[in-house]
Amino acid sequence: MLVYLNGRMVPGDKARVSPFDAGFLLGAGVFETMRARGGKVFRIQAHLERLDRGCRQLEIAPVPEPARLRAAVAATLRANGLTEARVRLTVTAGEEAPWGENAAFPTVVVTAFPLPARTVPSRAWTAGTCSRPVFSGDPLLGIKTTSRAGHYLARREARDGGYDEALLVNERGVYTEGSITNLFAVAGNVLVTPPVTDGLLPGVTREAVCALAAGLGFEVRERSLGRMELDTAAEVFLTNAVAGPVPVVALDGTAGGGGVPGPATGLLQEAYARLETSGD
Repeated sequence: MLVYLNGRMVPGDKARVSPFDAGFLLGAGVFETMRARGGKVFRIQAHLERLDRGCRQLEIAPVPEPARLRAAVAATLRANGLTEARVRLTVTAGEEAPWGENAAFPTVVVTAFPLPARTVPSRAWTAGTCSRPVFSGDPLLGIKTTSRAGHYLARREARDGGYDEALLVNERGVYTEGSITNLFAVAGNVLVTPPVTDGLLPGVTREAVCALAAGLGFEVRERSLGRMELDTAAEVFLTNAVAGPVPVVALDGTAGGGGVPGPATGLLQEAYARLETSGD
């Protein structure tokens, strides 16, 4: 595998980041995980815009030019001969100068891993509720930073419990998102997803699915989701850039929606697959 590192393609086993890089030392970095289909990265502009906002909020400077990042992503796919892939773009604050002065220039890394062509419908997931709450007032929850230890531990906890994904709750006990996903509940013709103010990362796929749902005749509402609403929902599903919309058939070991993927999620999966293929 070849990795893009600061303007050069480097064999993966030879790629090295400085031990003084602020991303390594302090988690001062942002990243985007994207899906390539047919050699094109779906909604790359939206991903780059979110990465740009994250860089500015973390005061990473100078922010890499979008054209440079697009070219780096394309070069990484091309160098590895990939058309169906999971692509990760990471930008850190770079190597710190002595005595903790600001880093001189950001570090940019792009990796790409092969993926099979998407199948619709995708496999259903199970989820477990994370035992540690998040704080809705934490502004970093709205940025895709490399400092995601809490989400990492939530996913480990879920996997240890035999679940595919972890669902997080905030200090008020309402559900916010998954460790790597956004959350939706279906009630009749209404799709409900938690608002960003509950403490979550607004996903690019979340945005795309909301627009698709409206076009399919669903009403989309942003409001807090408690446990009772998830337990009584006709369907629950998650969204992720690599997986797309994924049905959840059980939460904490209790089946929901009859324990099988529902029709609304199926419609959205098919619509999302068509949208990805179109490249829009």
